[in-house]
Amino acid sequence: LYGICDVCGYEKTDAFSKMMVVGVAYAALVGMSLIPFKQLALTVMGTYETISGTSIDYAGYMLTALIICALCSLLFLLFGRFVMHPDMDRLRSFNADSLGASIAFSGMQKTVLGFLCALVGLLLVPAFCPEDLPLVVLLKRMGNTGTCMLVIAVMCAVRVNGKPFLPFKAMAGSGLAWGVIFILALVQPLSGAMAAPESGITPFFISVLQPVFGSGSPRFFVVCMGLTALCLCQFIN
Repeated sequence: LYGICDVCGYEKTDAFSKMMVVGVAYAALVGMSLIPFKQLALTVMGTYETISGTSIDYAGYMLTALIICALCSLLFLLFGRFVMHPDMDRLRSFNADSLGASIAFSGMQKTVLGFLCALVGLLLVPAFCPEDLPLVVLLKRMGNTGTCMLVIAVMCAVRVNGKPFLPFKAMAGSGLAWGVIFILALVQPLSGAMAAPESGITPFFISVLQPVFGSGSPRFFVVCMGLTALCLCQFIN
């Protein structure tokens, strides 16, 4: 993005630069929410399933999330079109070759993309195919973790020019977001413990919130709790 801005002559204070800097992060967050086994959705869904004891269907979640994400993306575009009014004339005459970098996929990159598509496909097969299908039965027994391990094992076993296609040691050392993994390892067991009757946390919150939300609708309660969690999350971060 910065390279495109430099070549096209956009300054940091221009509407296009401001909109796109926010848009890159916005698109990444929307995309993460769409996939049910990405970090954000996995954390929220895992916590909900632990507390409620009910599972969320991946197919239904993705359909709902796709509609919401499409609407969010449309709202962002409308905000840019009618509020930010970015100057697009310089971008229309942009020549990608002026960046001095190839925009074509290499063979290695195409292979990585193929493995990624295979992983996503295997994780979604149980949600869209009949339950008695042998592949579906196998994948459900393996679970999401086992499916990911299978794909990683295949990538480590494949050799390119005598070297592993995926060097496991380098991946484990610098390619994993260990902070997020530790958060997931803490949040999901903790949510189950907090929901347990022995903790007394649920009755306490009910007694505190009942006078405030007792006469309101469940949707109003959900919206208020969502906004509260959103504000607290920003301050904690």
